[in-house]
Amino acid sequence: MLDALFLSVGAMKAGTTWLCERLKDHPEISFTPEKEIHYFAHQNGIFDLLSQENRVKKFFNFFEAQNGFDLQFFLKQTTEIEWYARYASATDLEDSWYQWLFSFKAPQAKYCADFCNLNSQLDASGWRHVRRNCRTLRVVYTLRDPFERAWSHFKFHMETINREEEIKDNFAYFKELCEQPWFWQFALYDEAIERLKQSLAPEELMIVYFEDFRSHETKTLNELCQFLDISPKGLAPSPTDKKVNPSLDIPIPSEFAEYLHERVSPIYHSLRRMGYGHPAWEQYKGAFGFSAERPSTTAEAA
Repeated sequence: MLDALFLSVGAMKAGTTWLCERLKDHPEISFTPEKEIHYFAHQNGIFDLLSQENRVKKFFNFFEAQNGFDLQFFLKQTTEIEWYARYASATDLEDSWYQWLFSFKAPQAKYCADFCNLNSQLDASGWRHVRRNCRTLRVVYTLRDPFERAWSHFKFHMETINREEEIKDNFAYFKELCEQPWFWQFALYDEAIERLKQSLAPEELMIVYFEDFRSHETKTLNELCQFLDISPKGLAPSPTDKKVNPSLDIPIPSEFAEYLHERVSPIYHSLRRMGYGHPAWEQYKGAFGFSAERPSTTAEAA
């Protein structure tokens, strides 16, 4: 069993890669060579990203990223090579396998870290499984303007499937994608928060905002360190030359924006009733002439 597990559970395209970059070299946090393990989601029947085929591809990607390797590479990278070998070769994915993935952590590390956006979709049984693997649990869920996040997710998806040239023109596919549960579930912050709060104690869950990473970076990271009870001195410097894991810089066309606004308006409304939201989320409305919050119906007002 792991002493302490730190999970970042999303949301997708909401700054989790940036957060990982700031924390990855912190002496009190130990990451595996792969940022996202997907173990608990896999065990809970959410996608199948841990198939042996996918794990073997990650192993080969590790070698390809070296741009050639020699004896010195093998001598210096024996730990990572051993890690990827067991990660890729395992046929029975069990708790002992997951816990072994963190066996190379530094002695001073307080937490084992696993950043997996799919964990925001875990139900109560999934979170009970998480608890069977650790004595102490801390979970961070990062929110981003639902409108902006969904558009970023769409651009990322189109880039992934090599259809970037269709981003601004294929409105039919955009609508089709927004109807797909695997795509839209990442936008449903309200449902994810309900699941998290039902399974986690208040001291185990921290909800932060992507927008605060940009406008109040130091304050937000200090609060995160306080939540984890780790020193902020171990944070990596903020990158100044480029964005981390950026999406394509393509503004949303008005037709797409009008449709997406209708889809996300109930999410803004539900979050506000739950006490969540960020002032920056209102900024996009002026460009399209609509409000971020859907007007209440008579039934809702009652």
